[in-house]
Amino acid sequence: MNFDYSEDEKMLQKSVRNMLQDKHPIEKVREYMGNGKISETLTNLLASQGLLGPVSWNEKTKSIEGITYAVLTSFEVGRSVLPFPLMESYVSAYVLEKYKFESIYNEVTSGTKICTIAWEGKTMNVTSKEDALLVTGEFTYVPFAKDANYMLAKVNINSEEKVLVVNLNNENIEVRKRDSMDETYPLYNVRVKNYQFSQQDVLTTGENSTSIFDEMKMIARLLISAEMVGASEEILERTVEYTNQREQFGQSISKFQAIKHMAADMYLLLDSSKAILDYTTAVIDSNADEDLMKVTSMLKAYVSDASNEIIGTAIQVHGGIAYTWESDVHLYYKRARRSSVMLGDSYYHREKVFQSMLNQKAVLKV
Repeated sequence: MNFDYSEDEKMLQKSVRNMLQDKHPIEKVREYMGNGKISETLTNLLASQGLLGPVSWNEKTKSIEGITYAVLTSFEVGRSVLPFPLMESYVSAYVLEKYKFESIYNEVTSGTKICTIAWEGKTMNVTSKEDALLVTGEFTYVPFAKDANYMLAKVNINSEEKVLVVNLNNENIEVRKRDSMDETYPLYNVRVKNYQFSQQDVLTTGENSTSIFDEMKMIARLLISAEMVGASEEILERTVEYTNQREQFGQSISKFQAIKHMAADMYLLLDSSKAILDYTTAVIDSNADEDLMKVTSMLKAYVSDASNEIIGTAIQVHGGIAYTWESDVHLYYKRARRSSVMLGDSYYHREKVFQSMLNQKAVLKV
């Protein structure tokens, strides 16, 4: 198994980095925080570069394709704290294409529509109306719901699991913003009241719904981990640059041994995060015969803690200035804190890994 990236993949990563630095610098992020609306220019930019739907399902080989490109792009998205639901777009496009929802898939990948995901499954109240059902309930912590046109959601209807495509422009849907730490990645409650859906809105039903939603979360955990590693690399570079510029007692603080030790610890955590990210990407990309859920849980658990530690240390090195509004460091800190608990924090994923190991040990004993 080759953990390294090809020259084409490295070239893609470099071009995405240059594009985001040039077209969407940190000033654009702060502009979004001011108006709370996704830039059409940004959406069109991502769509024009083919960055809204690189992950696909190969029916012939029964494998996921394009995952490496998605990881490298997500890495750069993390470096720029991009205010866009790219992870949700990737995962949505993947399942929409896999289950032949071609019209919505084309809208999402072309940038004409935005699709988000309600990651928390819900039990809905249901009433019947002719050949359709009316559902009522509320989804919580839905990213970018105000700007999105569609939402994928797993619901329990009459004791049966379903994955639905919900039209967020429907008049029976109310979107309410929640208070959250990360203003570059807003979260909303989505309330549906007597929302009518038919069989055409159903992606999957029954056990397959749980299976595909687990797969969606697996891909999302890989991509959000890539974002955290990218943010960690960016913040380490900014911190080193700051220590070379900041002077105390007539010399730059980068010459102080205590600062060197802190920077070395940050680098160690970053390098080990990259290693497990590369490994997990290679496992999924090569369709290796491994427990993918276990591997992604190991990744999410480690990177969540490492990212918080790296960026938390960066704040200490910068001093109090790092958490002021004028500094950009706090934007990365808040993004890391939010990302680390999304789709399960480190404690949740360590428990999943341990349970997997115990189950495997039990099978071996039998």
